[in-house]
Amino acid sequence: MKSGINYNLDATSCYDRILTSVAVLSCRRVGMDKNVVQVNANTLEKARFYLKTDLGISEGSYSHSTATPIHGTGQDSGNSPFIWYFVCSTLFDALASKAHGAKFTTYDQSQKVHVHMIGFVDNCTQRVNKFLNTTQPTSNELVNLMTREAQLWNNLLWASGGALEQQKCSFHLIQSAWTTDGHPFLQGGISGDPIFIQHNGQPIPT
Repeated sequence: MKSGINYNLDATSCYDRILTSVAVLSCRRVGMDKNVVQVNANTLEKARFYLKTDLGISEGSYSHSTATPIHGTGQDSGNSPFIWYFVCSTLFDALASKAHGAKFTTYDQSQKVHVHMIGFVDNCTQRVNKFLNTTQPTSNELVNLMTREAQLWNNLLWASGGALEQQKCSFHLIQSAWTTDGHPFLQGGISGDPIFIQHNGQPIPT
């Protein structure tokens, strides 16, 4: 019987956009030994990449340089998932320090949980509500709140080297309606304005 918004977000080319500098700081933040972090960073910096097809392996190769930097830890690298966990955990904490999020409580308020973001690899879900308000917010009030939260996540992701896959982002507005005899049910249909995220100076609807 409480109103809220779930916003599903997808990060594009997740592992390929991890910046080594951000990865190093995030790994050190969770206590990884500096020598291990240094080995990983040096490997990414000095690795040479070849093309392999049915015709064989190319004679030429490419590698990281200042003029042509190569970012990312690799889609098939065994350590990429763990590095991304460390990076996104840092971003989640930054989001939680500024975002409103969603609160849920039991009827007697003895149990409470405050949710800002739930993530699995590059798929994340943001939530907003005003659970304890006696009068629940309108659809547009929730959309405005979610727009601010989504913009914050977009900016954090972009600052870390990542980006949203806008076409795969979508949100669901949850609101209750009531029958004439007082029974609640989920309201159907479409209500509220779309959510626009500002990116590179352009408003992008989701």
